[in-house]
Amino acid sequence: MTLFPSIIITLLSKKSAATMELDRVFYKKKEYHSEEICGKQTLLLDNMRIANIKAIKGLDKLVRLQKLVLSENSLRVIDGLETLVNLEELVLENNKIQKIEGLDNLTKLRKLNLGWNQISRIEGLSKLVNLQELRLYANHISKISGLDTLSRLEILFLDENSIIEIEGLDKLVNLQRLYIGDNKVAIINGLDRIINLKILDLGNNQIENISGLNKLIQIERLNLAGNRIKRIGGLGYLINLKTLYLDENPLDTVEGMENLASLTHLYIDGTGIAEEKINSLGGIDRSTNTARNPRAFIDYCKRQ
Repeated sequence: MTLFPSIIITLLSKKSAATMELDRVFYKKKEYHSEEICGKQTLLLDNMRIANIKAIKGLDKLVRLQKLVLSENSLRVIDGLETLVNLEELVLENNKIQKIEGLDNLTKLRKLNLGWNQISRIEGLSKLVNLQELRLYANHISKISGLDTLSRLEILFLDENSIIEIEGLDKLVNLQRLYIGDNKVAIINGLDRIINLKILDLGNNQIENISGLNKLIQIERLNLAGNRIKRIGGLGYLINLKTLYLDENPLDTVEGMENLASLTHLYIDGTGIAEEKINSLGGIDRSTNTARNPRAFIDYCKRQ
């Protein structure tokens, strides 16, 4: 069902410039059109590399638009969105965007995906006070900043960047899921104020010691896989922790999990813990790479 009037999107292809009329668009037998999805007025223009979308024009009449998807194109600049004041979700994943800009009018935005771009600085988000989910994974970000006004944010993806220090998160008091895996973090800090966190991903960093987690008692899933951790510690207050990833660390002992009464999934494959000790405590389920009996590990720790 077509909900919007015809609009013109400017397409700059490798060979020539062209225009598409988007009441309904047919390109190589694939249909792109504006429609109602899950009760939202939505425009899907993802995966249009066949035409290499580099600039977007003609969206100013779509004032009722709630979701816009422009992923997997060749966009370099965020513009032409000023009149889309009812937009709640914007997906610009996998483009060539270098700067976050042109979003000040989108104050109703709840979800923003800028993953897989070329962004080096977090900026241009101060007016997005209703934002609940922000995806900035796989960019060139080295410093966490520019998030102070996003107090309603619940989900933040910063994985696959070049972040060295965990900082700039103090105002995100409603944050529940934080992903900072595949960065260059060496010390766990800067998390004391986000006490509602339930999922924390710090996998594949340069962490040697587990610390800075004492106030995160709501954590249910913690990923510390692929770091440089030799001994388990700093987990004593995580009484709600259900899933713990410690695989691919140079661990030489399983002690340090005495108080993890809620633990149901423990990943310790590829560590330095002797195979015979792992086997004596239930072994590893190779179909899931989890410990067969996490409680046995905890009981062992209590006896030491």
